[in-house]
Amino acid sequence: PAAIVANGKTGWLVPPDGVDALTDALVAAASDREERRARGERAYAESRHYGWPAIARRIASLYEELLVPTQERAARVGR
Repeated sequence: PAAIVANGKTGWLVPPDGVDALTDALVAAASDREERRARGERAYAESRHYGWPAIARRIASLYEELLVPTQERAARVGR
C-alpha cells in the first residue's frame, strides 16, 4: 500500500498493528468531508496513471523508441 498510497495526499497510511493510528485516521477521515473529497480526487487522478490506456501509451512509446534505430539502420544498409 505504501507504494500506491501517498500518505496525506491520496489516502491515510497506518502501521500494520497501529490500532491507535488506525483509529486516528478513521476519525480524521470521518470528520473532514473536504479532506476526504480532496484525497479521493487526488487518488483518482493518480490511478489514471495505472489504467490500461496509460499502460498502452507507455508500451506504444517504448515500441516507437525501439523501432526508430532499426529503421535508421535499415535505411543506411539499403543505400
